[in-house]
Amino acid sequence: MPNADLSEAWEKNAADWIAWARKPGHASYHRYHRDQFLPLVPAPGRRTLDVGCGEGRLTRHLASLGHRMTGVDVSPTLVAAAREAAPELELHLANANALPFEAAAFDLVVSFMCLHDVDDLDGAVREIARVLE
Repeated sequence: MPNADLSEAWEKNAADWIAWARKPGHASYHRYHRDQFLPLVPAPGRRTLDVGCGEGRLTRHLASLGHRMTGVDVSPTLVAAAREAAPELELHLANANALPFEAAAFDLVVSFMCLHDVDDLDGAVREIARVLE
C-alpha cells in the first residue's frame, strides 16, 4: 500500500470534521478530553502556538483563557473555518514541518491530538523545537 498523504486526507475530509467538531454535545474534546488536557497547559505567557489547530476550537478556548494565540493548520478549509469562527485570532495555513515563524517566537506550543496525523513527524517536532524559546 502506498504511503498516505495525511495533509490531503485532512483537506478532503475537512467539511465532515468541522460538522462533527461543532455538533453541540457531540465533540469528544468537550465530553472527554478538555478536562484532562487543560491542567497540563501552563498559564498564559508571551505567545502560544497551536500546531494543527484544525477548525480552531482549542485555539479559541485557550484564547478565552488569556493565551495570546496563533494557530497553524495544513488544511485550507480548516483554517478558513477557524478564521470564520474567530477572525481576531492569528491563523496561518502552514505545514507543521515548515512553520512560518522566527526561531524562539513562542513560549508555549501545543499540538492537541494531531501529531499522529502529520506526514513528517520528525520534521514537525524539529520545527516545534525551533519556534519554542
